[in-house]
Amino acid sequence: MAPAVPAKGNQRTEQPIATIAQGSGADTVPMTTGMDSQKAAEMMNMLAKAQAEALSSSEWVGRKFADKARAMHYGEEDKKAIHGEVAPEEARNLIDEGVEVAPLLFPVVPPEAQN
Repeated sequence: MAPAVPAKGNQRTEQPIATIAQGSGADTVPMTTGMDSQKAAEMMNMLAKAQAEALSSSEWVGRKFADKARAMHYGEEDKKAIHGEVAPEEARNLIDEGVEVAPLLFPVVPPEAQN
């Protein structure tokens, strides 16, 4: 096994997280312990489907997410559903400002990276 080596100063330790804002319409599904693997797989499929449906009516804004979400929050742009990438610290800042955001449960491939 390779030895544990700490990250260098120029390496990011936090990955950007994909987020959605302004009315995703997805409901929160509580998770319970002791769930069998079939039930867990069914629940994950339901969550993935709900996320896909929410994203189908949402605009990908990429790394401009924080700026766009703030602009909508402060009335500088019309409100609409958006999703994109934001660093975890920036997501916390948005939440502290009262901007409605939520992390996406499953990875999202940016439109320009799709085949």
